[in-house]
Amino acid sequence: MTNKKKSNLLKYEVENISQVSEIANKISKSHLELQSKYSYEERLSNTQKARESCKYVSSLELRIQIILDNLLIEYTRNKFLGNYNFDFIFKNKVILEIQGDYWHGNPNKYKENDILFGGKTAKNIWDKDLRKKQFVEKKGFKIFYLWETDINK
Repeated sequence: MTNKKKSNLLKYEVENISQVSEIANKISKSHLELQSKYSYEERLSNTQKARESCKYVSSLELRIQIILDNLLIEYTRNKFLGNYNFDFIFKNKVILEIQGDYWHGNPNKYKENDILFGGKTAKNIWDKDLRKKQFVEKKGFKIFYLWETDINK
């Protein structure tokens, strides 16, 4: 068990503090305040610019990128198809998505009503990820997922 989880258990009696309604409400409120500053189009545009310029790469993506590079596997990283960004796209219409446990609400760790980043419930995040999956499958892509927990094992 990580130090963070131990600390949460001692202080809040839960491993995941988003299960504490007071904390969940604070997270949701702060997200709504930030969201009201920028339009959806501005937020999407900024995200696309950062990712397409390859300035943003998560530590998990970087670990997978190093493995793919060492294996001499060709790919495109952080590519937008429609309004969706994909971590790794391969020439044979295969997509590899790296799923952070918190950012994508790993169902082995979170319940559907747990509040995660941006004040969203895990179910909201799952639904968005499902729409993203359905979007590319309609375009003939196969999509595979690697969870943070599995990468770290």
